[in-house]
Amino acid sequence: MENFAISLSDCNSSLPYDVVVDATSRILNSPGTFACSNGGDLFYSNGTMLTSSDTTCLSSAEWSGQDNLQCWTAPIVSFTSSSVVGNKLSVPEGGALSMACDYNDVIPSGDTSRFYVDENQFVTTKGEPFILSSLQRSDSNKVVSCQAVTPYTDVHPTSGKSMEYIVDVLYRPSFAKSQVSASNFFLEVGNDEYLIRSDQNLTLVCSSDANPAASCIWTVCGKSCENISSAHTSDCYMNYHLSANSSISCTATNDYGFPSSDMQKVTIVPLTRSVSFGKADDMPKRDSIVTSQTGNNMTL
Repeated sequence: MENFAISLSDCNSSLPYDVVVDATSRILNSPGTFACSNGGDLFYSNGTMLTSSDTTCLSSAEWSGQDNLQCWTAPIVSFTSSSVVGNKLSVPEGGALSMACDYNDVIPSGDTSRFYVDENQFVTTKGEPFILSSLQRSDSNKVVSCQAVTPYTDVHPTSGKSMEYIVDVLYRPSFAKSQVSASNFFLEVGNDEYLIRSDQNLTLVCSSDANPAASCIWTVCGKSCENISSAHTSDCYMNYHLSANSSISCTATNDYGFPSSDMQKVTIVPLTRSVSFGKADDMPKRDSIVTSQTGNNMTL
């Protein structure tokens, strides 16, 4: 008996519209999986989404079910008048964000773009810029994206959408508020007036509403005025030791402005005080009689 070797062609026929097959082997009856080389969604050409991507290498060297498959790719979005970092779009307050939606590689192609701003939708001609103008800080964190509008979107409304971007409106500090405190021996004696014992450190906190977060400069006016500049945490916190009675304020600053807080007056109380001594006969004498009913409080 003679042995005959049967040669089979490999399954490597070309597939249309960026469709590829992932398979460990390409010989007869080998399993594989349809995929999109561009990372898009896989559809049949009639607009129906492929429910199963499994396929098998046939004796005809073709992958089973490969006919009429197309890959849908999300559109490419370009932005102007903004700083794009990852998915964040940074725009100064009052500025504008211009978006363009390009999807020439989408199959099938269309001539309309749909822009999403949170739940609101805006339709433009493909390639025509869509502009969000006069942006305010309240527009921060809005989500924007665009969609290629083609026959497929009627069947699958969420397909063909770009990645989502977050609007980040940049603005000056709207205020600066300074707060002074100490862990011990600290007393408020009036409106923005305080006493602190000489061995205590002041805790300084400068708060503001700003984007990006403000850094802080403290102004301490004792015998002369000086600015204290140091690395701050996000809430502009620092410890400081006063060497003289001082008035203190802070300035919150970023690239868009720098408001200052009101001055707060801090007086240092010495840890010890001098005591005068004299002869008993030299000390002034004063007789006092205080009467009170039982149960009443007295202040002396």
